[in-house]
Amino acid sequence: MASLLQGFEEVQLVKPVGKTVLTVTDSAIRFNKATAEVLGFPAYVKVLINDKTKQIAVTPTTAKADNAIKFSKPEGKQAASVSVKEATLIEAVKAYFTLPEAPEG
Repeated sequence: MASLLQGFEEVQLVKPVGKTVLTVTDSAIRFNKATAEVLGFPAYVKVLINDKTKQIAVTPTTAKADNAIKFSKPEGKQAASVSVKEATLIEAVKAYFTLPEAPEG
């Protein structure tokens, strides 16, 4: 006997997170709040680079991990985007972008 509910799906009550956005400047790499939310507001992350595909990935990690970068405040405390100012990371990521020259002043 076929169930009366066959073909139905539950309404998902978890609201979708906004678009994840990465902004690269000469002095910082900024991840929007949605990126921190998707990752679960980790205190530390690792940034991975795929040189062949020119892709950048971010994965949560611990403070003790090699190459860990301080990232987010806990959920509810992270009010805005996350800025990372680690010079080595900025240089590595900038290699994948052509940044226009900033106007003088």
